[in-house]
Amino acid sequence: HHNHNIHTKPMGQTNQSFNGNHGMPSPNPRSTMYPLPSKSSKRWQEIVLVLSRRINDHKDLFQALYDVSSEKQRRKLSLRGLQPFLLHCMTAKQKDQFYQITLPFIQECALKLPALFENNEIRLLTEGKASSVELSEEQIAALLAMSFFGFHSWERPVSFPQFR
Repeated sequence: HHNHNIHTKPMGQTNQSFNGNHGMPSPNPRSTMYPLPSKSSKRWQEIVLVLSRRINDHKDLFQALYDVSSEKQRRKLSLRGLQPFLLHCMTAKQKDQFYQITLPFIQECALKLPALFENNEIRLLTEGKASSVELSEEQIAALLAMSFFGFHSWERPVSFPQFR
């Protein structure tokens, strides 16, 4: 039985602390590093251009999601669940709050990604190894924002672990 722990730190503390094998570094520390979308400066510039724009309504949001998607992602992009929710399930007050407060906050969190992660990578917890990852609340918010905009499906290196 191997323990995997994820710890959070209070806002403002952004250093990553990775402890594996009871505090000892793993034999190949780069083997479980996952590149964040900010790793590629060209891709990150495209993302920054899109996420720096004001998103006022569902049409702006759908365009932003399309614009930040890679060609491969665009072929699979589906708004079937999001579109009815935004158009029919939210009240006018909820829509205002979402577009004026929530969505700008998500954009801001996503844009902080490169400043929050050294080398624009994050260590993965892998099966069969006792390890832990310590993340600040800001880092967690940035990762969640990244997922909201679909940045979690960038190209993975050949050495990336395969999940069953």
